[in-house]
Amino acid sequence: MNQNNNDDYVSNTEELIFKEEVADEELHSKLGVDDHIYVRKFFGAPFLIGLAIFLILTSLLAAILGLVVFDKELTGRPIGVFHNEYKLTVIHSNKAYGGTIKSFANYNNSGNSFTYHFNVENKNDVDLKYSVELENPNYGLDSIDQSKIGYMLLKNQQVVKNGSLSNSKTNDLYNVTISGKSVDAYELKIWGNNIDKDLDFSFAINIGV
Repeated sequence: MNQNNNDDYVSNTEELIFKEEVADEELHSKLGVDDHIYVRKFFGAPFLIGLAIFLILTSLLAAILGLVVFDKELTGRPIGVFHNEYKLTVIHSNKAYGGTIKSFANYNNSGNSFTYHFNVENKNDVDLKYSVELENPNYGLDSIDQSKIGYMLLKNQQVVKNGSLSNSKTNDLYNVTISGKSVDAYELKIWGNNIDKDLDFSFAINIGV
């Protein structure tokens, strides 16, 4: 550093002037240099709380909307089935939607048969098609020969189908069209021909559309 004043002592230091020599390669221009200092801000607690409340309300709204739509589909749903946008009501005589024959010893002919009742009701103004199916839930697990089981299906006290069951899990007994604003009352008679009295038979009635 070069002193620009005399070597004599100067009592007033304000009169001293100093010049600093800096190498050319160390000099640089600040033209175009941005002196702004940016500080990254972190979203605070109020924002996070607001976001959480928004997400909770959105989830609740979606859940309520889903329940409303779901309930709209199931309101007044009968035990039976849907026929597209129309409903058929099926009324069974017991909660098993069928029956169990413990022994065919007492049910060996059409005059002395096991009887099961059910109704199919069409509350709509249009005619609808449906089928009556008999299902053996234990098929393949029991050793009973279903071809030895006879049946008779009556609708509104008229015989509409009779014969013997086939050896399959589901037997399609009857296909029909029900008129609007009407009820089909069914009576299913089942009996066994030369079936071991120790064998039991369970069945359920399904209405297909």
